[in-house]
Amino acid sequence: MSHRGAGDTPSSRPNEPQADPPNPEKENEMTGEDLFRIKSAVTSSAGASDTADQSVISLADSASNFDEHVGDEFDEVETVETSNGETADLQVFRFTLLKYPKNLPIPQCPDGIDHSSWTKAFEEASVYLIGTAHFSKESQEDVIKTIAITQPDLVMVELCPSRISILSMDEQTLLKEASDLNTQKILTTIKQSGVVQGILHVLLLSMSAHITRELSMAPGGEFRAAHKAVMQTQLCRLVLGDRPIHVTLQRALGSLNFWQKMKFFWHVALSHSASITPEEVEKCKQRDLLEQLLAEMAGDFPKLTKAGHSVMREKWTVNTDLVFQNYRNLRSWCDESSQFGGLVFGRPTRREVVLVVFAPAESLISSTVQFILSCMTADVELVGNVRVEGDDAPLIGDGFTLTTTREILDTADATTFLIQNDLLRHSTLVPDGLSVRTQVGFSCALREGLEIEDLQSGTEKFAAKLDQLSFANMEKGLLLRKEMSKEIVDKERRIFDDLSRGALQYKDYVELSAYRCLAFSNKDGSDDQQMVPIVRITRDGTKYKRVNASLNVTVPINFGDSPNELYNRLLEGLRRRVHAMMFVMSNALHCNQKDVAPTVSQLFLPAGWSSLLHIQCPLGNDVEQRSFRVKLHKLFNLPLTVPCLRPAQAITFAATKLLLSPHMHISNYKPRGVVSVVKGDYRYHHYMQDGMDDAGWGCAYRSLQSIWSWFILNGFTDKPVPTHTEIQRCLVEIGDKEEKFVGSRQWIGSTEIGFVLDHLLGIESRFIITNSGAEVAERARELALHFQTVGTPVMIGGGQLAHTILGVDFDENTGECGFLVLDPHYTGSEDLKTVLSKGWCGWKPPSFWNPEYFYNMVLPQPPKNTL
Repeated sequence: MSHRGAGDTPSSRPNEPQADPPNPEKENEMTGEDLFRIKSAVTSSAGASDTADQSVISLADSASNFDEHVGDEFDEVETVETSNGETADLQVFRFTLLKYPKNLPIPQCPDGIDHSSWTKAFEEASVYLIGTAHFSKESQEDVIKTIAITQPDLVMVELCPSRISILSMDEQTLLKEASDLNTQKILTTIKQSGVVQGILHVLLLSMSAHITRELSMAPGGEFRAAHKAVMQTQLCRLVLGDRPIHVTLQRALGSLNFWQKMKFFWHVALSHSASITPEEVEKCKQRDLLEQLLAEMAGDFPKLTKAGHSVMREKWTVNTDLVFQNYRNLRSWCDESSQFGGLVFGRPTRREVVLVVFAPAESLISSTVQFILSCMTADVELVGNVRVEGDDAPLIGDGFTLTTTREILDTADATTFLIQNDLLRHSTLVPDGLSVRTQVGFSCALREGLEIEDLQSGTEKFAAKLDQLSFANMEKGLLLRKEMSKEIVDKERRIFDDLSRGALQYKDYVELSAYRCLAFSNKDGSDDQQMVPIVRITRDGTKYKRVNASLNVTVPINFGDSPNELYNRLLEGLRRRVHAMMFVMSNALHCNQKDVAPTVSQLFLPAGWSSLLHIQCPLGNDVEQRSFRVKLHKLFNLPLTVPCLRPAQAITFAATKLLLSPHMHISNYKPRGVVSVVKGDYRYHHYMQDGMDDAGWGCAYRSLQSIWSWFILNGFTDKPVPTHTEIQRCLVEIGDKEEKFVGSRQWIGSTEIGFVLDHLLGIESRFIITNSGAEVAERARELALHFQTVGTPVMIGGGQLAHTILGVDFDENTGECGFLVLDPHYTGSEDLKTVLSKGWCGWKPPSFWNPEYFYNMVLPQPPKNTL
């Protein structure tokens, strides 16, 4: 937060809360709001200075612990400006000043927080880190001096609510309490924490008491000093920022078996006889008590050491809405009496859960995991399981285990779910990052009668030679290979950082060509290795069938990722694609030994997902493809009522002239009620496109084309958008128009739109008829319900003008409403800025509809169970 200038006074920021004495009922752990306050560059008061650079004091009970919170995100600074404007040398003080690096991307702004304030926070925030020890007079002096020098807005202490009493007690009381560990205290601790955790907690308290007696000093003096200094600093606030101790103990002990626990307790008990000096206490500033204890026992308890480091790691981010939606999709077809569990897939490097798949217990086997992984991007791994209480389902792998109940899943109780699984936090994830794409050919000879064996053998040989590949984009100066010098890695990283900044996986990409290296030796230090395009030559006189396939691979790279990581992801992506292809082909061979089903790589982004889905699809007939899609929908917990994996929904990265869902880019609209909008993407069709001069008469045709594009992009049809002539010919074929209508410049209305959708797509429609434009507002509630339950765009026609309604903003209390309108009368180029700024796609008031005209609306109804 901001370091205050000399001119800041309490009166200039009247809404800023004053620091209060610690209260166990009110104080809590650091919240999302506190995190924003720590990072924010702007206070909530209008009187705050916009140019002040905010500051935060962080008291970690060891300097090394701070890395658990921020990793390598911050840059150290050598000098600091004090509250009176002078510059101080940090070497004189016992703290480290940290700034957020300019070469790192700013994390996504949380919901409900001003974006500009969030950005400003990272650009101007200052964090002063003080390494302290619990039994140290010097630590207390360091804290008091630093707060006096920097005059921070927040002081974060590494305490949890269960230990907050340490702030309110005086030194003598604490000294007496810490030294006097009696039977009643031991029993109370065990009762509160359970037998196992309670005993360990008592041992640690006993160790603390031992140190107290040795040094005649109560623990936590630096925290009390911080609290006292906060009370004496205007507009400063104390924040608790530590994980509850019972969580640390629970996870640490969870990694040990019974005998290891006994050995560990004995080890801790024996440590009470050791002596300690003030000099040794000062060393603890670089490592806290529990960390020091774990490090000393690393040889005897390696799992405990690992658990100790993991307990403070950042929580895993998960979209709980998607978790519950996946569960509902499973229950829509799975028998109620079936036992089931779940698999958790995520990105370990980013601590993100991208998918939780629920499945019947009999389906939770290693081959299921392998197939799911073969369809995920290469940065996604199996990271855990979901155990549902009362259901007997196997756990796969050695990741974490989430626990829940059927009641929690049935009621979508996210609060209880997150409390039970405190390693998780809810957030909506986005598929950010640059997609890196490549294509590699696969060829394999299959001997008659041994097709499956040869296919498996060919797959294994292909995977074994992947590290011979290199990937390049000569135009952009990119080259990825097995062995790269530091200079090359640094150069590639800068290029990829520029390309990936602000990128999204489903639209931003770079193509790399695959090459096979002829030599990996680099004795002369040259970075030029001989490479040739991949060529496969097979000479075999045996009677065989040859499989030739093209494996398309897409992997993500995020800002800051290493080129070496990307290279490994490309290889892993190829391994997954070839194994997915083998699975599909082998399955077809099991069903029909005579034919080898060809496959094609397709890429999807199901609604709500934050990771792309790769499917190796068999090129069979419609019935076979639908059967395959049904299996995939069940496997990935996708709904069985709407298509998600049809070819028309695949991401192709192909350039298109038409704007895609321009309403998604509207950012300056302030809702007056509940906003309900179209579900899914569409393309903006308007006047003068495709070389057709239809200005003045083609608006309804264009509205129909936009609606048709919605049915394509959302998987309900593979038929291309019809031209004006094709629309006119359809109306002639059904007898609505005469032959001379074809090729004319005649206007059509809502009735004709319904006819065309029904005849060409088999799509039925509902109609809303109004007697005047004033009545359109009266149907806002009905339109809102349509967008909430159906979600298709709505064509509205009146006064020989047609528009497309994409959404409704409706306030049930006041009746106020607004309409999100896509206007087909636009005649300009595909310029998103112009389309939005000039209102060709935007929110309109009820007065937009002329009260002198009657309006008819077409509400297309997509078919059910179309996969």
